[in-house]
Amino acid sequence: IATIPSTQTSNAVWKRRSFSSVSESEVNKFSEFSKTWWDPRHNPLIGMNAVRVQYIVDELRSTTESNQQNDDNNNTNTTNNHSNHHDRYVPPLTGLSALDVGCGGGLLSESLARLGATVTAVDPSIQLVQQAKTHAQLDPKTRSIDYRGGYTVEQLAQEHQNHQLSSSFEGYDVICLLEVVEHVTDVHSVLSSVRSLLKPNTGRLFVSTMNRTVKSNLLAIVGAEY
Repeated sequence: IATIPSTQTSNAVWKRRSFSSVSESEVNKFSEFSKTWWDPRHNPLIGMNAVRVQYIVDELRSTTESNQQNDDNNNTNTTNNHSNHHDRYVPPLTGLSALDVGCGGGLLSESLARLGATVTAVDPSIQLVQQAKTHAQLDPKTRSIDYRGGYTVEQLAQEHQNHQLSSSFEGYDVICLLEVVEHVTDVHSVLSSVRSLLKPNTGRLFVSTMNRTVKSNLLAIVGAEY
């Protein structure tokens, strides 16, 4: 997984796109997995999820600890405040907004929500997102995830550009693009759209993709997807 910090950009950097990078064949292929998405015998991403989530949490923590330490040093009541805070558990992503691009059946989305994030999740597969919505109802902590099926990140970016989202929307604190870019027809379109949705300066983008080797392709495509 690679983590990419946000930089201040103007709206002019992102050009409006009326098309999407969706590959219909890829959408159809993954839609067939909707009924077995949460079965670890059929979905290898389940085994990878804990490691990926921990990496995301660790990276986000490392970017904020120094600032928090500086704030504590300037606070005369630091000792008392710390003792009170440690008495109760606060999920590490509390107060952060997260976007899961290509959410599939909601594996990563649910993890982010359980860790305290306010999660929006998009995927071009209506079937997979319907499965995600159904599964999310099993846990009160995941029922509030904003799932959007038959939906692309380009559409979300276009809505933001057209001011169709809340006027108070400043961008997402966290955007995850995991095992997605190898399935799209236009990587630049996806990355440009994602960049426009990331909160300037403080937002973090997490991207992962399979290695481009014969062995990895056989394992990931033949072994996992078929």
